[in-house]
Amino acid sequence: SQTAVGAEAEYNVAAIQYKQGNYDASVKTIADIIRNRPSHPYWVAKALILQADNHVAKGEDFEAKLVLQNLIDKYNGPELKVIAQEKLNAIIQRENDAELMKEMKIKEEIYIQFNENNKEQKLFEEETMPSDTLQTLPNQE
Repeated sequence: SQTAVGAEAEYNVAAIQYKQGNYDASVKTIADIIRNRPSHPYWVAKALILQADNHVAKGEDFEAKLVLQNLIDKYNGPELKVIAQEKLNAIIQRENDAELMKEMKIKEEIYIQFNENNKEQKLFEEETMPSDTLQTLPNQE
């Protein structure tokens, strides 16, 4: 049906599909909500937030960010805008944290390589000219 109750019921189906890990079915149900229920913007907006959750679950952060940013820019309901912004911020923070961890790992690898090279150099110098060797050389006079 085209009522708000029908829109809510269809959203709940998509939410159950999402919770069961059936992300593709959930996205399809969400597409039906968007196409068939444009006169219920609240449920369309909730469905878009759920669509972003599906994208995140599938490792599609870029798509999730686009959906959330579009909702933030175009939807007028403050409650769902706040939720969308929080989810967008969480994705961005996770990406920033991952980038920071990647940079730290690269710096750690460079540090380890530098120390390993330094260690080899030190061993090399000690092996080629130990200080007690000079004392045991016979007098060449």
